[in-house]
Formats: sequence, C-alpha cells, structure tokens
Amino acid sequence: GGVDGVAKAAGPTCSMVRQKFGLTMSGIGLITFWWGLRTNFSQPLFGYLIDRWNPRRLLGAATLVATLFYCTVGYTRNLTWFVVFLLVGGLGVSLYHPRAGALAVRVSGGRKALGMGVFTAGGSVGMAAGYLLSPYLCELVGSTKGLLYAAPVGLITSALLWGVGSQDGQRSSDQGFDFHQDVLPHLGKLLPLALVMILRASTVVAFCNFLPLLLAAQGRQLVAGGYSGFFFTAGGAIGSMIGGHISD
Repeated sequence: GGVDGVAKAAGPTCSMVRQKFGLTMSGIGLITFWWGLRTNFSQPLFGYLIDRWNPRRLLGAATLVATLFYCTVGYTRNLTWFVVFLLVGGLGVSLYHPRAGALAVRVSGGRKALGMGVFTAGGSVGMAAGYLLSPYLCELVGSTKGLLYAAPVGLITSALLWGVGSQDGQRSSDQGFDFHQDVLPHLGKLLPLALVMILRASTVVAFCNFLPLLLAAQGRQLVAGGYSGFFFTAGGAIGSMIGGHISD
C-alpha cells in the first residue's frame, strides 16, 4: 500500500503539473502512457530476473527508490527532469510488485486468491490515501513540492520491508523455470488474459488521471479530484477482497 500510495500521490495534482509546465491534455496523456508502459510492462522481465538472481532486501530498496523520486518530483525545474523522476520512481514500483506479489501468494497457504486479493487491496488502499491526501499536501505549500510531506510514509514502509529481507531472500521450490517450456506452450491462454489486463489498466489510469482534470476544468477545487480518486480506488480495494474470497 505504501508503494502504490506514493506512486499515485500526484494523481489529483495533474492540473498543477499541467499549469507548471504548460502542458496540453494530450501532453498529460502522453506522459501517462509512457510512465504506465515503463512501469507495468517491465514487470514480467523484472520478475524473471528476480526469480533468477533472487536479490536480498529488494522490497525495501525498491520502496525507497519510489519514495525518493516520487516525493521530490515537485522540485524538478523542467519537463525533462519531471519525466526522468517519474520513470526512475516507476523503476522502484516495477521492482517491487513481482517479488511482493509472489511473497503474498507464498504466505497465503491454501487461500492464494484471497492472499493476492489482500495484496491488491493494500495497493488500492494506498492509492486511495494518496488521492485523498495529496491535494491537501500540495495546497499546504501552494505547489507539488508539498508531496515531500508524504515521504515519511514511504520511508517507514521501506524500513519495515527491509526487515523482511531474510524472508524475501528465500528461494522458492520452482527453480527449474524455463521460458520455452513453461510459458510458450501456454501463450494462447496467456494472451487473452494479458489483453484484458491491458484494457483494464488503461481504463483505470485514464479515469484516475483525467477525472481530476475534468473537475478542475469545471471550476471545482483540487480536493474534489482527490475525493473522486479516493472513492474509485477504495471501491477497487473492496472488490479485490470480495473477488479473492469468491475465487478461492
């Protein structure tokens, strides 16, 4: 939850980013597209490398990277550095999710779907908190520099995850993974699932990023965008819990 909360903390502040750099709606959409592509589509590759190399303390380090770059993104002076900070912060998110998801399933016993549902719900709760609180943080200093006040959440989360490094470093029993044997024969079944997930992610990202902009264009306060993201992602958290229970 801490990682996703930090990652999405700037969601309802898109209007401030747009004004700061003079971006159009298309410009916001393009940045969101490349950020999402870099953050999400690199996760299968990172998951494969993590299974192979099994780095210790990865969860804490990945959370720290996301925290440092997302919470300081408001201090960037031009659009180039803003995008760089987003992409490097996304690297932390990409490294976090494969290992954390696998660990959540591993400790769930016979309720693996529920375990993944709890993991997903935790991320949704973090996102909801980010949407709700980030407008207040930005209004506190009058700019996106206020996101720095969210850093303690990420730093504390990083420290807690660093403490589970010994568990994180344990190798799983399926070390004989081979892409050609374990993935390619099932590609026909995986591709439709991947397509559904891409469409789902596109809808969620578009909704969460552009609804606050729509409300701002209607003259509503920045906080209104935060509330819209909060209720949307909070509903996702409830759905994850229910879906995991029903799936089991």
